[in-house]
Amino acid sequence: YGSAGSDHCETSLTVIDVEPPTITCHDYNYDVGGTAYFGAYTTFYTSYLASAYDNCWLTGTPADAVDFQGGEPTFGCADVGTVQPVTMTVTDDSGNTATCDSQITVSDDMYSCKPTVASCVSSLTYDADPGSCSKDLTNFVNDFDNGSTGESISKMLTNSWPYVGTESLTLEVTGYGSPYMDQCTTEVTIVDTEAPYISCVSDITYYVGMSAPLEYWDIISSWGDNCCGDTTTTLQANDVSFGCSDIDTTHTVTGVVTDGSGNTATCDVPVTVLDTTVRIRDPIAASLCMNIVSHSSLCTFQGCCAVIGTVPSPPPGPSPTRDEVNPPGPSPTGPSPTGSTQSNGDPHCKYLQLHGSSDYLRSDI
Repeated sequence: YGSAGSDHCETSLTVIDVEPPTITCHDYNYDVGGTAYFGAYTTFYTSYLASAYDNCWLTGTPADAVDFQGGEPTFGCADVGTVQPVTMTVTDDSGNTATCDSQITVSDDMYSCKPTVASCVSSLTYDADPGSCSKDLTNFVNDFDNGSTGESISKMLTNSWPYVGTESLTLEVTGYGSPYMDQCTTEVTIVDTEAPYISCVSDITYYVGMSAPLEYWDIISSWGDNCCGDTTTTLQANDVSFGCSDIDTTHTVTGVVTDGSGNTATCDVPVTVLDTTVRIRDPIAASLCMNIVSHSSLCTFQGCCAVIGTVPSPPPGPSPTRDEVNPPGPSPTGPSPTGSTQSNGDPHCKYLQLHGSSDYLRSDI
């Protein structure tokens, strides 16, 4: 009520925000493999981990205000499959803070922690398939594996039909991991253990003085092998020709086929040895000789004067005449024989090598 009527004064008033902000955490799926598949994140987005608001103002935008308490966490393959709590914090302009825990599920959605790694044995040996010069290894893939690792791996050979010999085969391993494919090699030897095929003739008659020495084609009629390499055909015994001492006997000659791997097959053929000369069985004609013009040799028999052997001396008395040896009859046809006398060392045994088409006996040698 004074004369001035009214007056005023000023007071400084400070309003303090003591109310902490509000923060809400969210669960999070983190993929250590650096992929964004299957709903997992490859980096930490703080705004996805927590959301916040304040009655006044937050420090920066709401997304910037939220942060990790103690710094951004790191997770690796050892943490895959675990749930890790991570504390999130938010601060307002007044310095008020609030925290919450976000549950981080650590995953490896693309199996980066399980890379595909191929591991092979160093060498393998197989016999070739019957009737074949190769080996089907389709069902033998696991023989090559020496502990390959990865997620849901599968294995295959880049060449599953190797031929006889040694070569390097590649095992290819694929899986879900990164890298998804890996390879390794194994030295594989395919061995030909199958004997070749052989077939021989049933029998052979060999004529002394007429037949040539036996060759493999006289004995072996057909042959073959499961492999296409070189095959060798031979006769097992060296005795493939026969002489006078073998006449009227039967010998066994073996044919042999050998393939390029050293496998052999054999077959036996009976060989009957026969004489090609005409026998004269006249004990008093020891000094008479006979030659078959078309043959190159004569063999010794009792009463037959020939190139080989000992012929008994003739008994005392006159030598037989031609007619005694060759009874009268038509004269042989053909040109007259010419030739020369030869001896096998016995003065009582000579023969005349004739050059003509007929057989002759001589009593005047």
